[in-house]
Amino acid sequence: MLLKQLKALGKPIACVMVQGRPYDLTLVNELADAVLIAWFPGQQGGRAIAETLVGLNNPSGKLSVSYPRNTQQLPVYYYQRDAAKQDDYYDEVGQPLYPFGYGLSYDQFDYRQLAVKQMVDKLVVTVKVKNNGQFVGQESSLLFVKLTGGAVIQRMKLLKAFQKNAFQPGEEKSITFELPAADFNYMDIDNQVKRAQAATIMVADLAEKITLSI
Repeated sequence: MLLKQLKALGKPIACVMVQGRPYDLTLVNELADAVLIAWFPGQQGGRAIAETLVGLNNPSGKLSVSYPRNTQQLPVYYYQRDAAKQDDYYDEVGQPLYPFGYGLSYDQFDYRQLAVKQMVDKLVVTVKVKNNGQFVGQESSLLFVKLTGGAVIQRMKLLKAFQKNAFQPGEEKSITFELPAADFNYMDIDNQVKRAQAATIMVADLAEKITLSI
């Protein structure tokens, strides 16, 4: 295999994946020093990829799908129902190779002070994000919600909002999300739309569980 022969040269390897769907990256991950998922990048894709590889562009994309380890792991998606079951397979783990929303940057973004405030007809969520890196960068902050209550098995989490913000090196910003009351509705077993009794708000590795009053 060409990739193995290139690895034997002892040179750093960056693999650019131009594709329309996920592929098995097990061997690529083992041999490459970096992997860039380009999808079908369009007419300006070559320039964008080159600028990213040489450091003129700070990558900020997030995966729009969960990336499976191989074809035997399908289907794999982030919003599965939170059923009591064994997630792992007999011979490998059940978690995807890269989850929905995963993405690296030349910077390190840290999250803290997740706060949730209930208003009459909405939730206001704030979180502080800081660029601890040395470069100007952009960060996509994803907000997930896990509903609790009802006779149906709720999803593990659902993407309800996201923001992309630019940061200077060392800069910290307070990010605000507003979630309407309808974001906490679900279809119950009797085919009636109902409001969840509680919810868990998740941003990055932070989580806050609340009892809903909206």
